[in-house]
Amino acid sequence: MDIQRFGIKLYLEEDQGFHPADLVPVFHGWIQNDSIPHHLVIDVTDYSHIPYGPGVILIAHEGNYSLDNSDRRWGLLYTRKQPIEGTFEERFKVVLRALLYAAHLLNSGAKLKFKVDEWRFIANDRLQASN
Repeated sequence: MDIQRFGIKLYLEEDQGFHPADLVPVFHGWIQNDSIPHHLVIDVTDYSHIPYGPGVILIAHEGNYSLDNSDRRWGLLYTRKQPIEGTFEERFKVVLRALLYAAHLLNSGAKLKFKVDEWRFIANDRLQASN
């Protein structure tokens, strides 16, 4: 199996009292400051008005970051869109590093705290695997 498009989600710790729309200026700052290495960051979209939806999305050519609530739990989701060279293990590490870096930025800037003992894997490559 050669899954290229997949995502990993880190869940937020409970009761942090934030509103997802508060991340719109944070994500815009990431674009302005070129804060995400190896990514051409393009735009921010705010879907926070949709219950149990994608929340706020930072769109990049390589992949999307979103403060996601689609499974009724808030978390940071990074979904890779472009192919990565190497084995699946190597690709998984690239995606995980990208996610952890963004979580670190959100923790230090927006003071969001993430669980370290729980995450979700999402296969988004319907030609290779079911979601």
